Amino acid sequence: MKLRFSIAAGMVVVLIVAANLTVATALFAHNAEIFVGMAPTLIALQAVAFRLLRRRSNPAFWLGFLAFGSLAMASFAWGMTLPRELVAVAYPGQSPRLVNVSKASSLWLSYGSSAGDVLERWLGSSRQLVDPEGPAGVLVRSLVWSAPQLLFALAGGLCAMGLARLGVSRLGMPGRSPHGAAA
Repeated sequence: MKLRFSIAAGMVVVLIVAANLTVATALFAHNAEIFVGMAPTLIALQAVAFRLLRRRSNPAFWLGFLAFGSLAMASFAWGMTLPRELVAVAYPGQSPRLVNVSKASSLWLSYGSSAGDVLERWLGSSRQLVDPEGPAGVLVRSLVWSAPQLLFALAGGLCAMGLARLGVSRLGMPGRSPHGAAA
């Protein structure tokens, strides 16, 4: 297999890496946990988008993966950007308290709490060896936060591929028949 490399593709890769580093720096300065949770999903979505642009064969799975992965990543960003807010106006006469302001926030925070409980049981005494802010702790948190996002993207890709194979002509859009010919 001969590896072909073009200057244009190399320039695109350099541009993407530069944009990633710029966004990573800004996200890390704003909220490190959002950066840690979005980085693997964002890299996967960029790889899928690059693949879609380079190869034209059967894009249904990859388009579904890209669409659902983007939605999952957006819900994570939304849930972690506004996780809690000091509400003083909603309860006049009572002391202010922290409440969840969105369903995405409560979903992601409860998932993080449950995943943390499971990891504590698995790691047990070795948890003392792993610094939560060190490289191993950041890697574990990154995998924990990105796993449901990537699974949702995979489900979206499989749904889109199934719809493409069935043919979505019932919805007024042309699809493929099971034998490969256009419907």
